[in-house]
Amino acid sequence: LLATAPSQRAWALVGVLLSFSWWYVAGSLNFTLGLGLLCAALAIWWRRRDGATSRSLVLLGLAGAALLAVHLFAALMFLVVIWVDLGLRLIARREVRLARPATRLLTAGAATAGVAVVWVWMEVATAGQPVRPPDFEWRLPLSQLKNLASPFLVFSVPQLVVVSGGYLLAVIGLLAHRRKRGWLEPFTVSAAVFLVLYVVSPRTWNIDLRWLPPAYLLPFCGPSTRPRPHWRLISVLFAFCVAHALTVAGYARLIRRELQEFDVALAQLPAGSRVLPLVSDHRRFRVRPYYHYALWHTIRTSGQVGGLFSRDGTREDDGTYTHLSHFKLRHVPYFPVYDWGTTLFQPLDCRKVERDYDYVLQAGRDSEARALIVRCAAPAFEAGEITVYRVPESSGRTAR
Repeated sequence: LLATAPSQRAWALVGVLLSFSWWYVAGSLNFTLGLGLLCAALAIWWRRRDGATSRSLVLLGLAGAALLAVHLFAALMFLVVIWVDLGLRLIARREVRLARPATRLLTAGAATAGVAVVWVWMEVATAGQPVRPPDFEWRLPLSQLKNLASPFLVFSVPQLVVVSGGYLLAVIGLLAHRRKRGWLEPFTVSAAVFLVLYVVSPRTWNIDLRWLPPAYLLPFCGPSTRPRPHWRLISVLFAFCVAHALTVAGYARLIRRELQEFDVALAQLPAGSRVLPLVSDHRRFRVRPYYHYALWHTIRTSGQVGGLFSRDGTREDDGTYTHLSHFKLRHVPYFPVYDWGTTLFQPLDCRKVERDYDYVLQAGRDSEARALIVRCAAPAFEAGEITVYRVPESSGRTAR
């Protein structure tokens, strides 16, 4: 905003309102950082898009390369905005000097070259490694429509109402402030492109949902020389930001209390013991605070815990994840599918549980999940919502 519309910098409150995204709370820091760095890269590009000096071209190439090194989507969003801007300039070429489109073509090419160099380097570095491509799936139209609210939903419907209400107020204020002027600019048009990309992208690993935050944020960054928004509008929007922060703080206290119970259970496990963590909390929140928390047992005592991300995946049948090649397990322990205990209740493979684990930890009190666990292990102790089961000894266990 300081680069594109200094008088409109109060719209940064929209970014504050949406900052408690579920990507951040769920730990997707590479995507969250990539989104923030995207804004910085766009500010660098905006001030240099008509100045094709050698220094500017190198800087834009480095910006594109750096974004790809953080997250693929950050680099793709960067290129979308830059090429949309070039396209708009070419469409309006009768009204501007012919040198300007050529200059912007050079800057767009420099950013694209920076991304391409890192992309080629990554492909060469991983050539020949056995990688199983993902099974792409697409959402049904109703699911796509519902998930338009994805960036607003972190914990529950009350939290969704607060943040979506604040965002709707901001949109109404932006529409009234611009008054049908200045919409054919790269940020708003890019937002429309992001929505199209959301519709056509696969849902695998929530790839499609990652187009939505920039689609909702970038229209507020559009260039403008109009006066600042009215102070009453900004005051009310600030109040929504405070209300959302307080709402998130309430859920954070609840989660902290539940994780303290988890810590009590982990503290009673023998050091170095092997633990299978299973979550059956009925998906009370969109984020899953329980899901990876048992890995603190690995950090604190070097005990093996199922579900650790590694080069060979989190399950025995996973493909190779080359971006995790820095960490390779000698033996990938048995671990059920992600939705086990919430929407899927398949019987556990007790033979593999006995082979790989000393304890099973159940977070949540779902009775159906408990009935499946007791087929493989016997209850040992409880700590609030956490139940720990002892796995019977088996001569077929893997040596530690």
